Amino acid sequence: GIGLMLQLLNSKAKWRLERSKVRLQKEVIDDILKIGFPGAIESSAVSFANTIVQGFINTFGSIVMAATGAFASIEGFSFLPITAFCQAVGTFTAQNVGAMQKKRTMEGCRFGLFMMGISSFVLGMLLLWNSESLMQIFSSDPQTISYGLLRAKITLWFYPLCGLTHCLAAIFRGAGKPMISMLGYVLNWGLLRVIILLFVLPHYHVYSFLCWVYPITWLGSSLFLSWNYMKLDWFPEKKEIYLELD
Repeated sequence: GIGLMLQLLNSKAKWRLERSKVRLQKEVIDDILKIGFPGAIESSAVSFANTIVQGFINTFGSIVMAATGAFASIEGFSFLPITAFCQAVGTFTAQNVGAMQKKRTMEGCRFGLFMMGISSFVLGMLLLWNSESLMQIFSSDPQTISYGLLRAKITLWFYPLCGLTHCLAAIFRGAGKPMISMLGYVLNWGLLRVIILLFVLPHYHVYSFLCWVYPITWLGSSLFLSWNYMKLDWFPEKKEIYLELD
């Protein structure tokens, strides 16, 4: 952080930081809060729901807990390309919506969604085909490996839905519509996931059913965000410009 600050202060480029001009701007703060606050709620709600999910996982015992932890570690590596791809799509959307380039925005978003579907499917299949070998890195217990493979066989076929949700959410954030992505996550990954577990799992205490909660909520969020994607007013008639450029 210190290194970056020194670089900005001593840079000769247009983005240099001039201490004499550092001040609060109400319009800028409003925009930052409008984008950042929904994202904070979204992350908090999903994290809270995942805590409840983990509580239900714990009811299946230590073997299932170990299998779930191992699979989550494996899944985390595959999720890094999806995260990077979403950041690129979100940045592209923000730049072109800001420049009022409607045709370029829509073409880029369609291409991004298509590529996300392909890449997340490929990642899911690679994980599925190699899941046993990958699970053996974390555990040599056959029962632990079998539970990890069960999770893989149920969820990885639906990985494109997970990728689609994240890509659509990135597009909405880039377009300055973070409330839509927040609702998609909170209603499905948060509320729906918790409701299913609280009201169904106690009467149907099977690990495979808990695994199905993930693709079900991925489907719900994908449908919600896709519907809004088709209905979204991307380019309002009036556009306020408050930043003065040299």
